[in-house]
Amino acid sequence: MSLVALQRNGGETIYSQIAKLLKEEIASFLTPGECLPSENELAGRFGVNRHTVRRAVEDLIAAGLLERRHGKGTFRAARERGMSTVFGAPNILRGKSQSGAIRALDAVLAGVADCLCADYHPATLIVTVFRLPELAGISLAESVRLVSANPARAAGLADRGEITVGKRADLVAVTHINGLAQASSVFSAGKLVFEARFDHG
Repeated sequence: MSLVALQRNGGETIYSQIAKLLKEEIASFLTPGECLPSENELAGRFGVNRHTVRRAVEDLIAAGLLERRHGKGTFRAARERGMSTVFGAPNILRGKSQSGAIRALDAVLAGVADCLCADYHPATLIVTVFRLPELAGISLAESVRLVSANPARAAGLADRGEITVGKRADLVAVTHINGLAQASSVFSAGKLVFEARFDHG
């Protein structure tokens, strides 16, 4: 990322200028739950020391735009505002973000990921659900909730998201072929709407 030019001889302090620039970027590019770059990275980007960056970040935390999680970085505030955080499943499997933002796996490990979405590669969603217990040390049930109960709750869809009496019975049956999890059957409101026929020849 290129060095950002700051007005060093003007009336506004350097940290205030940095806070304004970060505020604009938070509003435009940082989704709720995403992690801000480290203080060292920001210091290098703005050509200042860490203490100046920290003062700018503290201003944004005080304004409620960011929240700091000890040992896990600074995230855009979300949950305190009743919002859910969503991360892309491809990010989990690739091990990085295309935009250079926080890794989705780090968000899961930090406990700040509420939901996973298919993003630009739908097939990764099921694969990710079965990989996360190994990658993040969570249970399969916790991993499934990231793509079922949690997204349903985030979207205000109280009639789905879990297998229980009185709910829609939207279900996906999964099979493992050569170690790869794939959807074998899909039920919508209890009715079979898709059934895969895999060629094992």
